[in-house]
Amino acid sequence: MIDILNLNENKPFVSKILNTELIRTGSNSSGSCFFYAIYTPFKEFRILNEEQKMEYIKQKREDLADQINLEEWFSIQNGNVAFLQIIENMRKIIHVIKELILDESNSKYLTQYNADKLSFEILFTLLDPKEIENEILPQWDIECSNKKENEFIESIKNSWYNIYKNKIQKSIDNLEKKLDSNFPKMDIEKKLKIIQKLSMLSYPIFDFVTSKALSDFKEDIKNPEKWLNIFIFNSVLQFLNMKVNILIIDSETGMPYEGMKLIYKKDSFDNNYPFIVILYFKEIHFETLGKKVTVNNKTIINRLFKKDDPFIITYLTYLENEDEL
Repeated sequence: MIDILNLNENKPFVSKILNTELIRTGSNSSGSCFFYAIYTPFKEFRILNEEQKMEYIKQKREDLADQINLEEWFSIQNGNVAFLQIIENMRKIIHVIKELILDESNSKYLTQYNADKLSFEILFTLLDPKEIENEILPQWDIECSNKKENEFIESIKNSWYNIYKNKIQKSIDNLEKKLDSNFPKMDIEKKLKIIQKLSMLSYPIFDFVTSKALSDFKEDIKNPEKWLNIFIFNSVLQFLNMKVNILIIDSETGMPYEGMKLIYKKDSFDNNYPFIVILYFKEIHFETLGKKVTVNNKTIINRLFKKDDPFIITYLTYLENEDEL
């Protein structure tokens, strides 16, 4: 395994793509090394001092977060990023969700669905948070893993409602079975109305958790010390309108990073834009890659690759057929 370079240090790196000799450039080792790596190819960034560079990145991350609304968040990787974060948030707060959603500051979630506090008290008496965590969430996760991008938000919301409704109905049925046989049973019509009313409470819970998950996601993007998953970084760049294509090389193999194949094809890139190539140390760090070129009898490092560069052509072909290297 190769060592991470010091900040702004340059060192040769031979890629397995046509055995091309590239030049690595060390980046800042904070949680913003990805941004540092993708901005280093631009002179207006390189001429800044380190304090100015980090302030520049901080502002870019804030701008990026501010541009992502609910709909755009659900568009990232066909909604999978948003759904995973909603599930994660649900698990984190399910044991305190009643207190959070009944807090006066969150009253809008109740008002929107004409819900009342007493109904929530009944709901969480019927459904213990452990049941939600151990039964409802896993079922929801499985059901929504195959959802399509089209109307993804409404689809997972309705799925959440239906699972909740079935669970509430079973809970009420179980309660009735425990009652003394001489105790009069609830009228069917009334029972269905109660199930419907309690099931509707799944919607404000969904909206509350979804809103919190999006807020947390945006705060993570804003935080210059926060490391994010490589696909999240790469997916949200569209909202920065950088007008570049980004390719990733695995530092261990010198090959195109295998994860690129999961979300990109050869025609996924805009050939009107230059290409930036970054070196990825898995879950640790990013550096910028460039090539030595001679301009006016002077050797410089070019970090903006053209679409007709053999290195770029071969990389893009590899996304379609790995035998082409």
